Amino acid sequence: MAFLLSGGLAAGVPASIAILAAVYVLSGFQGALVAVFVAAALAVSYRLGKGVGNASAVATASAMAAALLGAGYAPGFMMLTSTELEPLIPVYTAAGFSQQDISGLFGVIDYLSPAIGALQLAGGAILAAFFAATLLISRKDWNAGPEKRFELGFPVVWTVIACLLLNVLGSRADAVHPEVVRMARNVLSFLVLPSSILGWIIARSYLRLAPQMLIPGVLVMAFVPPVFILGLSVLGILDVWFDFRARVDARIERLKNEGTTR
Repeated sequence: MAFLLSGGLAAGVPASIAILAAVYVLSGFQGALVAVFVAAALAVSYRLGKGVGNASAVATASAMAAALLGAGYAPGFMMLTSTELEPLIPVYTAAGFSQQDISGLFGVIDYLSPAIGALQLAGGAILAAFFAATLLISRKDWNAGPEKRFELGFPVVWTVIACLLLNVLGSRADAVHPEVVRMARNVLSFLVLPSSILGWIIARSYLRLAPQMLIPGVLVMAFVPPVFILGLSVLGILDVWFDFRARVDARIERLKNEGTTR
């Protein structure tokens, strides 16, 4: 953590300790543990010359591991229940929420707490990786190698399919235990993040072929965000079979060749 924040240990260590203390005060033991794990992951990635994407993946996995290790100390990020949320009732009441609305909201948070916590951890780890890269690149200290192409792979896609199947079976029959259905729905909710990120990358590549689709895409994103995110997720999942980026690259190369022969 020290050399991520400063050019030397003399300045970096006090800064790291101060930041860690602030995280502990704001987020407790589990938050501080996550901060240490993420910082260590980024430090190792930096030393090994990994790219920002690889560093983000390692930092995300480290954040998850830290949250699970700290779960025995406190519910923390991924195991919140309505009991831990009770102090927030006055806040929502003051905002105009009815007791029924608050109970419904807390029920959803309780049910999807693992996925919500995992998404928060992943988002924070990814932002930390990009912040560290920006800081180090500005100092010309990030000697990253070539970035590996981001893709989901068949294990992730088949996990999505299995979770969808469990969700359907759990909704229509008692053949699946409710906790198994809950696990499947939490896994699906979390996998929206990597699949939509990949979908975004693919959509950006398609804009090279059809830049006129930018405005319709922005309108969908602005007015119906759930549809936009769902579309990106589906695009990311289907990429395993269709490899959309390779198709786009081949199409662009073909257009270039046609242009040079005319």
